Amino acid sequence: MRNLRPRKTYAVFLAIVVFAAILSYVYSLPPSSDVIPSTLSISPIYEVTATSGSAAAIQSAINNVISHGGGTVYVPAGDWRVDQQPVDGYGNGGAISIDLENLPAGAWLNITGSYTNTTVIQQNGLALYNVPSCILRSYACNDNNLTGPICTFSVIGSPEESGNLNNYKSENRHIRISGFTILGDVIQEPTLGENPQMYDNDGIVLSWVDGFLIDHCAIDSNTGSSISSSASKGVISNCDFSALYKVIHGGIWNYGVQVSGNFQYYISSEYGTPTWIQNISQVWGLYDWQGITLKYTTIPANVNTGTMPWPVYTTSDISFTAGPVYIESSTFNWIRHCATSSGFGYFVFRFNTCYNGTVGFPFVDEHGGGEWSLSAVAYASRGEEVYNNTLYGTAPGTGMYGIDDTGGSGLIYNNTIKNVAIGIYLQNRNYNNGDPVDPEYINDCWIWNNVFNNVGTALSVTSNDGITTGVNYFCDSCGGTVTPTAPAPPPSGYTPYVYPHPLTQ
Repeated sequence: MRNLRPRKTYAVFLAIVVFAAILSYVYSLPPSSDVIPSTLSISPIYEVTATSGSAAAIQSAINNVISHGGGTVYVPAGDWRVDQQPVDGYGNGGAISIDLENLPAGAWLNITGSYTNTTVIQQNGLALYNVPSCILRSYACNDNNLTGPICTFSVIGSPEESGNLNNYKSENRHIRISGFTILGDVIQEPTLGENPQMYDNDGIVLSWVDGFLIDHCAIDSNTGSSISSSASKGVISNCDFSALYKVIHGGIWNYGVQVSGNFQYYISSEYGTPTWIQNISQVWGLYDWQGITLKYTTIPANVNTGTMPWPVYTTSDISFTAGPVYIESSTFNWIRHCATSSGFGYFVFRFNTCYNGTVGFPFVDEHGGGEWSLSAVAYASRGEEVYNNTLYGTAPGTGMYGIDDTGGSGLIYNNTIKNVAIGIYLQNRNYNNGDPVDPEYINDCWIWNNVFNNVGTALSVTSNDGITTGVNYFCDSCGGTVTPTAPAPPPSGYTPYVYPHPLTQ
């Protein structure tokens, strides 16, 4: 018979070491009681299965996992009624409301449906094929007693109302939402005299989130945005976006992914205007912008007076959520804009396929501002990287665009654009020739190696908008249709971020 005493001694020793490691980890966490309750039992692999797919059951399971320091919520397959609910300007609300502030640093909250099991469902009279069999279905967008916006999942990392300038509470606290079919059952457009916000529903809303992953989801017929990201960084991968109500009712709403920067916090506070990256090349091809020096401009109290350009100040303050939203390996169908941005947003749109855009609207849209010197209401996008996508329009004579930039910077390359009136369109929104140095106007826009099939005009640049070839934008011949610039693209030193994004792995 073998002597088991050494094995027992080893087991006791191992237990002591593990217990000491746990204590060391717990006491190394931030001391703030509003971040980690003193009674918290930290379990990085804590798992809970929701009792059903109702909003209440999912919410209860999420709260349970957050109270244990992170982990995974499993939602069973089924066709569940989850009516969307209002969300306020700080990101609070929604049918399922998630606050990441109480997670310890480094934690993940994973909300998982059934992306390995797919089904076919009927939505607004048409079929959706091979969608995740965990279906969250909403009818609330037709309820005239609800004013918008409303959403299914609302996620905040650190609310604006906390007075937290750099949103430190969101640092290194992450969320993954995977394996859901999220439906908005839209059966009508607003009629004359109705409040359009009654129909402004979103699938997933993220505010001040430092690292998110949304993957293997199908989101259909949300009249606002399928996914709305504000002052957040993260990845959207292997998702399907559609707006089947538009096919039947002729609606023009619904963005696929809408990206905003951190402007919302600043325009309502004493801190001045949002941070603005002066040298855009320092963030090309990156995911995390920490450690990068930003600058901001202080606008005089009376914007109609004062000397322009107004003074620029340097600051090392930067939100922990600063960085781009990566949108990759996804499919969009009957969407007004597959991706759009404003308010200092920055996104990377790559290896996606877009079908059947809306007449008069571009597949990829970078909003301009032109109001830096006019008001603090609307700010331009800061930048975009758009590459290795295929954009399929319906016909070149319909007024449909491939990519439309009305401000900010852009790297646009290796795309195939088919069946549209204009392949790439550059213009400055609200251009004021008396204020040509407005930083929101188009600058550092580089265009190269795109393919145009059955396209009316490959590259169109609006005249009298202060957009000068070889100064504000740089391009190759765009399929032999324009004169290449000098210097020629691509810009020196640019390397795209690794694909697929490491978070998806």
